[in-house]
Amino acid sequence: MPALEIVEERPAPGPGPAGLAWDGRRLWNADFRRGRIFCLDPASGDVVDSLLCPGVLSGLGWDGQYLWLAVVEESWLRCVNPATHDFERTLVVEGATRLGGVAWDGEQLWVVDQAGALLAAGREQGPPRRQIAAPAAGGGLAWRDGQLWLGAPLAMRYEPQMGGFVWTTRTESFALLVIDAATGAEVGRHPLSFLPMGLSWAGDDLWLADSARGRLCRARLA
Repeated sequence: MPALEIVEERPAPGPGPAGLAWDGRRLWNADFRRGRIFCLDPASGDVVDSLLCPGVLSGLGWDGQYLWLAVVEESWLRCVNPATHDFERTLVVEGATRLGGVAWDGEQLWVVDQAGALLAAGREQGPPRRQIAAPAAGGGLAWRDGQLWLGAPLAMRYEPQMGGFVWTTRTESFALLVIDAATGAEVGRHPLSFLPMGLSWAGDDLWLADSARGRLCRARLA
């Protein structure tokens, strides 16, 4: 698999950049510190719109009409109409512990359960259609050509008693994992220096949210 190269970095519109989504024209970024979703011009980085969304925001996906927003500790997704700023409905992700990234594969939503799974869900209420094992504390999630791209730490575990995560090694390491959605097998891995809490493909560009540094990064396969 070709190497992933970060070709641009820019300040995020808010101090806590997380979920990212591409609607075919604009880039959307959920900010967990401000409780807002920002709509960005990808060329200039200018904010052209913003929506107030209370809660600790995490993943963000686009299904061709609506934004789907994950709230970390609520175990549900908000369906957001970007034209009217209305919350159309709420979708409970049954069995999920903590929600991370969200992606749309053309037929269904995929959601990161940070306890250690990727869950496939329809846009209507019901149990997950599929579950794929994944590293704990997963961050951003993106879909491309039958593959799920997941930002993840490589050595963490979830501690239910404390409701958080602990490192299992002395060295912190992160990667972008490429997972075959049909089989659940890892088919590629790109080392990273940070955990991307948001991921979204926009054509040949992959956008990553670096929450630790308050930046958005644009990457390409070399």
